[in-house]
Amino acid sequence: PITFKDARKTAEVFWRVVSLPDPPLHLTIGEDVIETMRCKIGKWMEMLDKYGAWSEGLEVGARASAEPE
Repeated sequence: PITFKDARKTAEVFWRVVSLPDPPLHLTIGEDVIETMRCKIGKWMEMLDKYGAWSEGLEVGARASAEPE
């Protein structure tokens, strides 16, 4: 099971999130987890920079929007 250092503060964060009019579908909390995600995203960006050009002209059907509708 996941345990948080400060259960009360964690509960407050979750309460704030679920009270938002449009809460995020995914939420990363915890400074350690955020640092891990930044590292992972950085590696993904490096891969996209290195190989992204290989996808030029390979769109499938209509071009998809980067933003969900």
